[in-house]
Amino acid sequence: MRRYFALLMCMVLLCVAIFPVAVSAGDSKTLRVGLYENPPKIFTDSEGNVLGFWPDIIEYIASEEGWEIEYIHGTWAECLERLEKNEIDVMPDTGFTEPRSKKFAFSNETVLVSWSMVYAQEGVDIQSILDLEGKTIAVLRGSVNVEGPEGIKEIVGEFDIDCTFTEVDSYTKVFELLESKKADVGVANKDFGSKYEEDFDVVGTPIVFQPAHIQFAFTKDSGLTPYLIERIDYQMKELKADGGSVYYQSMEKYLGVKPEEKPVVPGWVKWLLAGVGGLALLFFGESLILRSRVLSRTKELRQKITERRQAESELKQTIDRHRLLMDNSVDGVWFSVFEEPIDITLPEEEIVRLMAEREVIVEANDALAKMQGFDSGSQLIGKYWSTLESAENNLQANVVMVRCDYGYDRRIHAGKDSEGNTAYFENSEVGNIVDGKLVSAFGMTRNITERVRMETEKKEVEHMAYITSRLASIGGMAAGIAHEINNPLTSVIGFADLLLEREDVPDDIRQSLEVIHSGSVRVADIVRQLLTFARQDRIKNEGVNVNEIIQNTLAMTAYTMKSENIEVETYLADGLPGTMGAAGQLQQVFLNIIVNADAEMKKAHGKGKLQVKTEAIDDTIRISFKDDGPGIAPEILDRIFDPFFTTKDVGEGTGLGLSICHGIIAEHRGRLYARSELGHGATFIVELPVIAVQEQGELTETVVDEAEKVAGAKILVVDDEPGVRKFLKQVLTARGHNVETVDNAEEALEKIKGGRCDLILTDIKMPGMSGIELYKNVQKISRALARRVMFITGDVISVGTMDFLSRAEVAHITKPFDVEKLVKDINHMLVESRR
Repeated sequence: MRRYFALLMCMVLLCVAIFPVAVSAGDSKTLRVGLYENPPKIFTDSEGNVLGFWPDIIEYIASEEGWEIEYIHGTWAECLERLEKNEIDVMPDTGFTEPRSKKFAFSNETVLVSWSMVYAQEGVDIQSILDLEGKTIAVLRGSVNVEGPEGIKEIVGEFDIDCTFTEVDSYTKVFELLESKKADVGVANKDFGSKYEEDFDVVGTPIVFQPAHIQFAFTKDSGLTPYLIERIDYQMKELKADGGSVYYQSMEKYLGVKPEEKPVVPGWVKWLLAGVGGLALLFFGESLILRSRVLSRTKELRQKITERRQAESELKQTIDRHRLLMDNSVDGVWFSVFEEPIDITLPEEEIVRLMAEREVIVEANDALAKMQGFDSGSQLIGKYWSTLESAENNLQANVVMVRCDYGYDRRIHAGKDSEGNTAYFENSEVGNIVDGKLVSAFGMTRNITERVRMETEKKEVEHMAYITSRLASIGGMAAGIAHEINNPLTSVIGFADLLLEREDVPDDIRQSLEVIHSGSVRVADIVRQLLTFARQDRIKNEGVNVNEIIQNTLAMTAYTMKSENIEVETYLADGLPGTMGAAGQLQQVFLNIIVNADAEMKKAHGKGKLQVKTEAIDDTIRISFKDDGPGIAPEILDRIFDPFFTTKDVGEGTGLGLSICHGIIAEHRGRLYARSELGHGATFIVELPVIAVQEQGELTETVVDEAEKVAGAKILVVDDEPGVRKFLKQVLTARGHNVETVDNAEEALEKIKGGRCDLILTDIKMPGMSGIELYKNVQKISRALARRVMFITGDVISVGTMDFLSRAEVAHITKPFDVEKLVKDINHMLVESRR
């Protein structure tokens, strides 16, 4: 008996040492308890009742100790802040960590052992920590599984994983974010997750971390804290020792954990083993198993990290090579992503709209940046393509992308360079389609402005060569036409002039003569245009002021333009250099262009605006005439300088105006061309070379005083045209001269050899011996007489004729001629021969 009594006393003393007797605190105490929503461990129901595992334990202990309970509701972070400020006395469900132990006091008894898990949306495959790369992770703000040692932030940091954290105030909101797809994964403790994952359509992943001892936490420096720790630790030992206590009942009710059944032993042994050994073994075993799982997964992860880092190294080398190519490329290279993938089964209009809204540049080289007016490619990162390109070009590019099955090559478009000038670019682009959605795009851009300029110039040169060839062929025809028309036209105009000078002509006949004369002069003017078109007249080599010519030309048309509501704007460059040429012919060109613009604007909308601009570009003077008329159709633009081509109504134009202008400018060693877009007006551009006046030397003209009239001269007229011979004989005879006419050069040469002759008037082109051959024969007979030969011809177009007249320096007058000028020139030649 004594042996059993001694054993019993030892056990009693051991129990007393382990489970101390409760110490009264005096008066009833109101315990302020932090309350946050973390079902099933602690929460409030729809009626405001506080429920859960922790409230059951707290309320049991309070009833045993005679305390009143006051729950103070807040978020987890708010509750911890209140505990630190001594605004509450105790905070349940708090994981112990070293950083927290510096702020709070903790109970000695562990209430629960828990751990945290990563949960994911349905369909998001997460097998390891590495799969969190680029993911959005929802977490409980201030939770130990977020900020604490071995928390999720520390773990992803160790593995160098780039992800985004979204912090909320409860685990319920964590799962709500997963369910609404506003987060990819979320972190929760295993107790909350196991109870609610099916309610929110989320799934647990193999990522398990941070086994934690969950305890009561208290205000660090409160005088009440030691008392609360001592009493709560005592009660927790009592509860854990009793297998049927509220502790185990609540654990089964809220956490789904059933206490293990124990063999039948004496009560005090059962109590002791269950309260001390059983719980210790339970907590230790559970912790050991969890640690084993964590270590196993960590080993797997470290292996994957090694593989990943090797892959990253290889990828980095590839990226570095690509970066080297990008940085040294003269072409713009870029990579873009769409903020949200675009379903390519949508209607085309919707896809194009979404592309403009979502395409963001994530990689670009310096060459592309310079094309866009930036210094480096990094300045383009994060910019939308729609903000860099014009709306029209961005729309066209996206439409082409969609219609070409998300890839196109060498699309050319116009834009602006970094200085705001018009430039041309060639684009190639390919889209990346994943699971029927457009997710990204890669492209290259090349500035081809110089190539377009060269191709345009080549086209213009080819067109000018074509025009020159046409002009040459038309020129030969014009020479023949002019000669054949001028011969009869000379006599028609001449005799009409003679008849109109007579005072005895009846009025009705005079009116008919005036019609004949007017019509003949009109024909003569057309022939003169033909000759000008065929470059009959040499360019008079004199210094010209282009600005002054334009001002004079506009002054001539000012009244007409104003009366027809044509507004003229001039932008004449100051200090414009000069050139050499014929001011009259240049004025003819400018006037023709201005009159044409006036007619087109008036015809299109009864008014208009004409802009005239001069500028010096390198060694070129550029004059542009820009109107807001109807413009010129592309199929017509290439033909406007063709001889006899006109868009005017019958009787309104000959089709020679622009051809003649083209010839005049070409003779001045310049260019005349037009640019136009149908419906947007036309611009005619004249370019002349800059030529310093002093470098050329001005041609001087011999000034001859008007001589006295000479009569009685013996004049020989040689012409194969009867009308011309008859007219000249009548005119010169009336001036007191003795006139003899022949129709060929051979007969004329015989008369010259057989008798005296004071002056010879001869045509150049005649059947048989030409006028030039006659002149050469006269030189052999008498050089003095050769100086009194005057050519009357309609043929000064051929190169041979022009060279002869220029080299021989002989007098000549063109048909149809002015009678008074002819008489004056003959009189001057006769006077000079007698000196």
